[in-house]
Amino acid sequence: MKGSLLQVALGVLSKEEVKRFGLFLQSPYFNRKKAVTAFGLAIIKHHPAVDLSEPERDRLYKQVFKKEYHAANYRNLCMDVYREVLQFIELEHFLSTGVNRRRYLLDRLRERHSYDLMERVYKRAEQEWSSATGYYRERLKDRLWLNDQKVFLAIQRHRIKPELVATVMSDPLMLKQVMDFSLSKALIYLINEFRAHEITGEPFDMGKANQILSIYENKLCSDNVFVESNYLSADLIIRKNLDSYDRLKAIVLEPGLISFPNDRENLLIALLNFVISIKDRYEGKWQRELFDLYVFRLESGLWNLFGELSFSTVFNAVEMAVILGEFDYARRALDRYSGYMNIEVRDDFVLLCQAMIALYEGKIDEAHRLILPIRTKNIILKYEIRTIQAMIYFQSRQYAVLLSYLESFKDFLQYNRTKVEYNIFKGRMNFCSFLEKLLHLRLKPNRLEEREWLETIRQSQVEQKIWLMRQAEV
Repeated sequence: MKGSLLQVALGVLSKEEVKRFGLFLQSPYFNRKKAVTAFGLAIIKHHPAVDLSEPERDRLYKQVFKKEYHAANYRNLCMDVYREVLQFIELEHFLSTGVNRRRYLLDRLRERHSYDLMERVYKRAEQEWSSATGYYRERLKDRLWLNDQKVFLAIQRHRIKPELVATVMSDPLMLKQVMDFSLSKALIYLINEFRAHEITGEPFDMGKANQILSIYENKLCSDNVFVESNYLSADLIIRKNLDSYDRLKAIVLEPGLISFPNDRENLLIALLNFVISIKDRYEGKWQRELFDLYVFRLESGLWNLFGELSFSTVFNAVEMAVILGEFDYARRALDRYSGYMNIEVRDDFVLLCQAMIALYEGKIDEAHRLILPIRTKNIILKYEIRTIQAMIYFQSRQYAVLLSYLESFKDFLQYNRTKVEYNIFKGRMNFCSFLEKLLHLRLKPNRLEEREWLETIRQSQVEQKIWLMRQAEV
């Protein structure tokens, strides 16, 4: 942690929040210590850099308290203000939660048997729920709670008319809404379980999956679009049902249909995971689909959810663009989005992408010139740089150099295998093996072995698959 606790806590507040924190400090309901109020109002004027030097502390202390600086007292005041900041953040969050805030109020009114007020607050909570944003699975949970309040109020209103209470409790839509929440959670767990089994190679219980998916297919839940999208994701990833692809894609790409960006991003990742799992993803329809999804993820601004644009988001779009021959788009995307990336990798990343574009355009010398100056510490960038360098050596026919380079590349992969995901390591090892075999075929041509190599690579999911196949055809 960089800086004091007060520095870190105040650092998460915006300028507007700091202003509200000043008002919070002055409220005797939350803070009755005049010294803390005076000190806090003085220290926040230095936001966000409140860790002052010794002379600045002395000057501030004298200005606020009109007496000599006392180090221990200064530290205690900092801790008091730090606690007030945490309380302020907690209160700000509580006041912004809408339905959850109403939940607390309704629970308190229920304890006091104030059912008339409960009716009014419940109606307000319903209105807030309908316009709320946030993870939809949380909204489904809030709706169940609202349904419980609706039943409770019906019981209070109709104590001597049980048939009216029964009418509310047996509402088919309410029963389906209970299933909406449970099914959505079950489908998310099911997808994660399936992916885990794919990685470990352990058998997956498809019977259980079909039972869970049949709940939606038998219409035991509502027609909620979020529930539908979770079903489509599971049907696509687990069953590989292509019929679900177009509908799920339409839901993700339709503006406003999935209102919360994080939900939209998760569904987009489900689409990407499915397309990436297809063996011929770099051919025909799926080649274009993969490009469209990468471009949408980049241009929709969903990467803003994580505060900083990762280079893989840009690289995926640029790489698919050059594979498809969309060189102008590759350059536009690089120019437009590279400025949003972490400055520590930005310059090296731009050079890498420019080298890749030049390579696919057949400008081998330019690609080599661009990649030579790169000196990065980022492990994923190192993987990409070595891959592009190997491709450059092959296309420039520096076969002896390439043989030695591939051995060095494989040693590098083995040495760093624990620093990246296994599928990345495996993909680059396969690339080295396929390129090594192609190199031997180039040096000692054999038509039969070349046909076998091409057939093997068509059935594989090797990195740079399209490039390898194109080189074999030269």
